[in-house]
Amino acid sequence: MSRPSQSPSIFSSRWFLTVVVAAGMSGMFYCYSLAMRPLLKSPLETKAIHAVGWQPPINRPRENREIAIEHLSEQSWAADAKYQLRNKETYIYTNEWEQIEDGQAIRFHPFAMVIKSKNGKRPLTVVAESAYVRFQSKFSPTTPNPGKIISGALQGAVHIKGADGLVLDGRNFSFSESAQRIWSDHNVSFAFQEHYGKAMGIELELIPDKNPKKGSMLEVVGIRSIRLRRNVDMHLQTDTKKTDSVKPSTMKGVAEIAKHQSRMVQIRSAGSFDFSSTDNTAAFLQDVQVFQLTGQNQYDSLRCDRLTLFFKEKKKPLKKQHKNLQVVASEKNLPEKKASERKRRFQGISSNLEFQRLVAEGKNVLLISQKNDLKAKMNELIYDSTTRVVQLLHSKNVEVLQGLSQMRSPKITLLNDEKNRVQSVLCDGAGQMEHYDKKTGKLQFAVQWKEQLKKFPDAKSDLDIIELKKDVLLREPPRMMGLAANYMRLWVNRQATSSNRQSTERQSELRPQRILAIDNVAMLSPEMQAETDRLEIWFEQRETLPVAKEDSQQTNQQKQNKRTSPLFSPEEQPGNSANNNDKTLQTTKEPIQIDSKLIRVRVLRTKDGKQSQVAEVWAEGKVKVTQEHEGKEKPLSISGRRMHVVNHSEKSQNITIYGKPAHIFDRGMHMEGDEVHLDRKNNKAWIEGAGLLELPIERSLEGEKLKKTEMLDVLWKEKMVFDGQTANFYGDVSTEMDDSRLLCQHMEVQLTNRISFSETANSKERQKTEIKNIICQDGVKVKSREYLKNKLQSLREAGFWKLTVNQLTGKSIAEGPGWITVWRRGDGKPMRTSAIRTVQANQPVKTKKRKKWEYLRVDFSGKTSGNMKDRFTTFRNRVRVVYGPVDKPGVVIDSDKLPENAGWMRCKTLQLTQHEKTKTKKAYLEMVARGNAELDGNEFHARADSISFDESKDLYVLRSIGKQKATIWRQTNIAGDYSRADAQRMEFIPSRNKLKLDRTTGLQGVQ
Repeated sequence: MSRPSQSPSIFSSRWFLTVVVAAGMSGMFYCYSLAMRPLLKSPLETKAIHAVGWQPPINRPRENREIAIEHLSEQSWAADAKYQLRNKETYIYTNEWEQIEDGQAIRFHPFAMVIKSKNGKRPLTVVAESAYVRFQSKFSPTTPNPGKIISGALQGAVHIKGADGLVLDGRNFSFSESAQRIWSDHNVSFAFQEHYGKAMGIELELIPDKNPKKGSMLEVVGIRSIRLRRNVDMHLQTDTKKTDSVKPSTMKGVAEIAKHQSRMVQIRSAGSFDFSSTDNTAAFLQDVQVFQLTGQNQYDSLRCDRLTLFFKEKKKPLKKQHKNLQVVASEKNLPEKKASERKRRFQGISSNLEFQRLVAEGKNVLLISQKNDLKAKMNELIYDSTTRVVQLLHSKNVEVLQGLSQMRSPKITLLNDEKNRVQSVLCDGAGQMEHYDKKTGKLQFAVQWKEQLKKFPDAKSDLDIIELKKDVLLREPPRMMGLAANYMRLWVNRQATSSNRQSTERQSELRPQRILAIDNVAMLSPEMQAETDRLEIWFEQRETLPVAKEDSQQTNQQKQNKRTSPLFSPEEQPGNSANNNDKTLQTTKEPIQIDSKLIRVRVLRTKDGKQSQVAEVWAEGKVKVTQEHEGKEKPLSISGRRMHVVNHSEKSQNITIYGKPAHIFDRGMHMEGDEVHLDRKNNKAWIEGAGLLELPIERSLEGEKLKKTEMLDVLWKEKMVFDGQTANFYGDVSTEMDDSRLLCQHMEVQLTNRISFSETANSKERQKTEIKNIICQDGVKVKSREYLKNKLQSLREAGFWKLTVNQLTGKSIAEGPGWITVWRRGDGKPMRTSAIRTVQANQPVKTKKRKKWEYLRVDFSGKTSGNMKDRFTTFRNRVRVVYGPVDKPGVVIDSDKLPENAGWMRCKTLQLTQHEKTKTKKAYLEMVARGNAELDGNEFHARADSISFDESKDLYVLRSIGKQKATIWRQTNIAGDYSRADAQRMEFIPSRNKLKLDRTTGLQGVQ
C-alpha cells in the first residue's frame, strides 16, 4: 500500500516566512530609531555651547576638522565649514546660519552633524541641505536657552549614516511639537546591516514628556510609532552573517548595498507599514507580498491583505561580578537616583527586540514555494516564534498543493523545531489528502477524515506518525485497496532534509511503514477483505517478492463474476480517468474474507512500491474467515478466537486457528479443535489438543452401503494429523455415525482418495471419497443401536485393545483382551434366536412374566477375525460367554448370581456365524466353542472339547476328542439332585430338557 500523500511532507520545506521577519525585521527598527533620534536631540539643548564663533573663525579646532575628514568625507565642505560647534561627543558643521521668524527660528545651510559612539562603533552622521529649528522664545547668541523647541526640519536632501550599515536617505523631514510627530512626504530609503528598503513618506508619532525638566528644550521622551505611508519595499537578510565582500565602510549608498545582498527576503505593500513601540507590533497593509529567492529564477512568496508582526523585549542577561557575590538582577536593585535617571532616558525604538508572532490575513492569503513546488491558500496564517507554531486557517478549507499531492482542511497547525523544521502537523475539522501519479496524472492515494489529522515524530523510532480521527477513509485505486475506520495511525518515513531531487521524489511517494486502524474497521484488497475493531499493518521492504503470484489473467467466468464492494466509494479505478464516476472498488479474484475483533497483517513490498503481498495475518477475537472455491463447491470457512496465516502464494498458506473450539469447513470436510493447523500447500492438517473431524462417507461403520452420503464424526482429546488421505487421532478418540460410536486411544482412518485443501484439481477431476480402513487401538470400545420404526431393537457394546475394519471388504480384526455385549429385544421366550446369541437358557422353567430383552456378553483374551459382509466371527484365547433374559438394555447379568434362564459358557475359541432371514427361516445364529468348553445354567452344567449351538433348532451338541468324554450335570426335577452323564457325543435341547447320548461311558442319577 502506498504512502498516504505525506500531507505532512507538504510542509517539509523550511518555512521561509517564519524566518524572514524574525531574522531581519527588528534590525530595520534600529534604522528608524538611530536615524530619527538626532533630529530630536538638538546640539543646542545644553546651556554650555562651545562655539567656534558666530563669525567665520580664523583658526578652527584640529579635532573638529579631523572628525569631518574621517566621517564626512563625502561632504568636502564640512572640514572647512565656517561654523563648527561641539557639545561633548556631538559635532555640527555649517557655512551659513540665520535667524528667521522674528528671531524665534534659526536655519543652518548646509548642515552636517557627527555623533560619536561610546562603544567605539562608527559614529552617526546626519547631512542635509539645511536644518531648521524653531524655539518657544527669541534666540540669540547671548541667550543660549531660548525655551523649548516647538518645530524643526531637515530640509532638502537628507542623508544619514550610522553603525552596522545604517543608512537613511530622504527629503524634508519635519518636526512638530504640538502634533508630536516627525514626518516626510517624500520617498525615503533606508538600510541597516544587510537589510534595506524604501517607501513613499514616513511619519513618527512621538511620546510627550508629561513632567518636563526645568529648562528642557525638547519635551519629548520617545517615539510612540513609526509609519511608512505607502508603496513600502523592504529587503531583509535571513542570514545575518555578513559576506566578506561587503563592508559598511565601502558602501556609497542604498543602490550599492543592494548589489551585495544574498539570501534576501523582500516585503512589499501597496499600503502602509506601521510600528507601535507601546506594544511592539508592526503591520503591512494592502496587497502585501513577501518574496525570497531560493534558486535561479525560483522564489518563495506570501501574499495577503494584512501582515502583522509582534515583537517583545529580550530579557537582559544577569551580570555576575563574582561567583561568591550576589547577582544584580534588575533596576530595582539600583540606587533610587540612578533609577530615576533611567526613566528620563529617551524612549526610542528598542534595539533589544525579538520577533514573537506573525499574522497574515486576507480574503485569499497565498503561500507559494517554487523550490518545494508548494502552494497554500487560506484566510489567515499565524506564526508564533516562542512556541514555533504555525496556523493556517480558512472559513471553509485551507488548500495546500505540493507537487502531485494536495490537502484540504479548515485549520492546519504546524509545530517547528529549533531549526524551523516542521515537527508536527495538526488539521482540525473535516479534511482530505490526495496524491497523483507523476506520469499518468491518475489518483494514486487518497485519505479523508471528519474530525482531525495529526502528524508528529514517533518517540520509539525514526518514523513519523500520522493520526486521523472519525470516519477515516484511505484509498489506493491502482491496487484496488481501501481501508476505513473511525481512528487511524500511519507510520511514515521521516521527511528528508536532503535537497537531492531523487531523494525528494522518493519521499513524495508517500508509502507507510505501519498502519493502525481502530473502531469499525473495514479493509478491501485483491488478496484479503476484513472487518474488525482493530487492524494493525506493517510493511517490510524486499528486492523482489519471495513467490510469484499465480497467473493473473482473468478467465471468462471471473470476468462474469466481477464483484464490487459496498465498503468504500473511491473516485478512481485502474484504467479510468481522474474524473471517473465509478464509485466502487472492483476485483476479479476471490479474496480471503476475515472478520474479527483484532487483525494484524505483515505485508511484503518491493522497493519501488509497485508490488506487494500479504505475508502473515494474525486475527484475535471472534475470528471468522471465508474464501470461495471454483464452481459450486462449498467455500472454505474458518472460525475461532485467534488465527495466524502465513501466505506463500495465492494457493499456499499455513493457517493456524485457535478457539474453544476453532472450526475449519472445506469441501464438505469439517475440523474442530482448540488449535487447528492447515498447510494448504502440503495438503496437511493437524490439531493440537482435543478436536473433531467430520468426513463425508458412503458406508456405515459396519461397511454397509448408505442410501445417502452421511458424515463420519471423529473426536479426540490429544492430537489429530490429516494429510488429506490418512488421518491419525490420539487420546480418547471417538467416532460417531448414525447410531454407532467407536472409542479408542489411537485411531487411523484411511480414505480411498486424497482430499485437496488447494485448487490443484478441478471439480471434474475429484472423485467421491470413501473410508477404506479404520484402525483403532488401545482401549477400543464400540457401541451401536438398531431401530425399527423408531423403536430400539438392539444395543451392542464391545471393547478391544485393537480393531481394524476394512469397510470396502467387510473384513475386521480385533485384538484382545476384549469383550462384546449385546442387548436384543426378544419374542418373550427364553433364548430365542438373535443376531449374536450363542446359547439358550438351560432350564425350561416357566415364569409368570417373561422378560422381553436378551443379554449376551462374550469376553476373550486373544484375537477376533471375521467378515461383516459374511457375518462370520472367530474369538480366540480364554473365551467366556454370559447370557440370559433381562428387563431392559443396560442391565448386566452376574455369572456368579445367574437369574432365571441365564447361563455362561467358557472355551479357548469361539466361532460365531449369523444367518440372515430367508423365506423359510427366521434369522438365526450358529456358534462353535472349542478347547475345554464349559456350559452352565441354573439347572445344568456341561463340559466338552467342543460345544456347538444351532439357534434355529435350539440345539447344543457336545463333543470330546480321543479318550476325553463330554460330561453334563443336570436336574431332572425341580429341587432334585443333579444327575451326571458322560459320552463321546451328546445332543441337548434345554427348552425341552431333552438329552441324547452317543457312545455313553457313564451315567449317574436319574436321567
